[in-house]
Amino acid sequence: MKNGWKRPIADIRIRSYFRKMSEWTPAAKDEVERAIAHEMEESDISNWRHMLVEPFECTIERFGGVEVAFVVAIGPERVVYFDDVEEDFGTAKVVAGRLEGAAAYGPLIVALREAAAGR
Repeated sequence: MKNGWKRPIADIRIRSYFRKMSEWTPAAKDEVERAIAHEMEESDISNWRHMLVEPFECTIERFGGVEVAFVVAIGPERVVYFDDVEEDFGTAKVVAGRLEGAAAYGPLIVALREAAAGR
């Protein structure tokens, strides 16, 4: 680069993020089921297994638009959903059929614990 100037790391990350988003496609139900099966192989979720449900679609507002995410478990106040952008699990409240107050946590076991605690 000119005069030894290097591109800031933030710029590289932003470009990488947009490259990933341009290649992204929404997860299908079978992909979500595979992600759950993988997580169940990795972690003992027996204490939270009763919360799991057949994955079903729910709308979520992301990036200025309305998209669909799969709910995979139901807690007392929050549900666990599969975040197909980050490819991890998070919690949210369901309000009028839409996920709101979404928070991404990572592995399924962590999201299940958070949902069970109402977070």
